[in-house]
Amino acid sequence: DLDDHLRLVGCAWSWPEDEWSKAFEAGRLFIPTNHPALVSLFEGTQWAGRPAAPGPWCGVLRQMPRDLWRNGKSEKGGLKKASGIYINLGEALERYT
Repeated sequence: DLDDHLRLVGCAWSWPEDEWSKAFEAGRLFIPTNHPALVSLFEGTQWAGRPAAPGPWCGVLRQMPRDLWRNGKSEKGGLKKASGIYINLGEALERYT
């Protein structure tokens, strides 16, 4: 299950509230600004973060064209009102593949 796998690294999948179709193309990937699982995942790489500090991954993701992402908060996937970035993944994949 996608939600279970994403939860392992602190991420979540959702749809905008006004999206009735729940089609993949309308979905968005939430990546928290900081999460222990992401800090651990990137440990030893140039993307390594520090506990309790924003990870560098969101800064890099914010370099995408502005229409592909937005700042937000999520409680989905066991997150506790985490701040992060929503990526319009379907649109990004269509544009860059």
